[in-house]
Amino acid sequence: MPDIHWRIGEGSDQETIAKAAPTRRSRWSWLVIVIVVVLGAGLGVIYRSIPEPVPHPTPTITPLPPTETPLATATPPLPPGVANTVEQEAQALARGDAQSFTAVQDPDDADWQQTRSSPDYFNGWGTPPTGVVYTIVESGTLPNNRAWADVIQFRDGRRFRETRFYRLRVTQWVRTRPVADETFWGKWQTIQVKHFNLKFREKDMPLAVNLADQLEAAYQRVDRDLRYGETITASTTDQIIYHVTLGDGSSTPDQAADLELLSPRIAGFYVPESGDELVAQSDSFNSDVYHFLVTDLIERLATGGQRSGLQMTHAKYWWFMAISYWELARLGVSSPNSWMYLHTLDLPPLETLWGSPSEELLSAFIKFMAEIYGPEQVLKLVPQINTAPSLPEAIQQMGLSYTDLQQKWQVWIKQLVEAQS
Repeated sequence: MPDIHWRIGEGSDQETIAKAAPTRRSRWSWLVIVIVVVLGAGLGVIYRSIPEPVPHPTPTITPLPPTETPLATATPPLPPGVANTVEQEAQALARGDAQSFTAVQDPDDADWQQTRSSPDYFNGWGTPPTGVVYTIVESGTLPNNRAWADVIQFRDGRRFRETRFYRLRVTQWVRTRPVADETFWGKWQTIQVKHFNLKFREKDMPLAVNLADQLEAAYQRVDRDLRYGETITASTTDQIIYHVTLGDGSSTPDQAADLELLSPRIAGFYVPESGDELVAQSDSFNSDVYHFLVTDLIERLATGGQRSGLQMTHAKYWWFMAISYWELARLGVSSPNSWMYLHTLDLPPLETLWGSPSEELLSAFIKFMAEIYGPEQVLKLVPQINTAPSLPEAIQQMGLSYTDLQQKWQVWIKQLVEAQS
């Protein structure tokens, strides 16, 4: 029992009457304390060595993008009848099987059948050395029992992509002309580049951006070849901005457009071996765009850049056309004109070409000018067509001898005719 301490008195007079002796700890109790301290320190070290758990990330709230109305939602797979028609048409194109191809074209649209059956489209596309003939890369359905499919098919050694449209006729799906339905094409958009204002539908957006660059590249090429920018200064000419519209092939033409082209989805375009981006337009791009640019810039050259100064007559029209055809062949866009029938013609005096030109003889004369005097002299002839009253005066205004030209022409045309005989 522990001792009890009692103290009596005050201050220094306190007196202890009972005092407890200090309790002495045994050796075992000290040993226990030491062990506890050591264990505690060890556990602390161990605890600190445990890696802290990765904190949970604070959730980030990302606002949702605005809701957009989808255009012609793809609904794979297509109805079985559509897939069968796509298969039959693709195989017929590959083999050049006209009967099978015609069998799946819309019989109620004679113009459509004629367009699809023309050599420009139906010419036997061929089959690839390996792999499949065609692939459906995207598809969907439209109102009024119609459907569409984006098809990549082997064509003349390359991969060709186009959007094809089909409609249910009685019990058979047939290939038909494109729809004008806004649920497929979307709203109208525009892209402005240096010389072109391109109007197109939302469905053509990825292709239109590339097409605008191709249009500008075509302009720059024709401009350099005709030396238009060198000949016509900016101070004397109107700024050239062409308005081009991409139509769907079924709507009313845009009367405000300088040039209307088919949508690349309808005209089709070539794609590389991998991917499906626009690489090269179909051949119609060259025939439409380059023909337009060449004839327009040649007519501008004739008037010093002011289109309003052109007084077009029947004879002038054919002179401009002959030079345009020559330029297109020079660019490699079209084949040179043939003069295979010249030997059957009566060759009139050269000066009569100015007032009543023969198309074939006129083309031969432009070729003669380019070969004997050089392409630059053909270009110098252009403004003379608009102003000179006769061919002799036009040649003299160019600094050439008309008498010398006549002599060289007689030799040149005689050799050409004899070569045809």
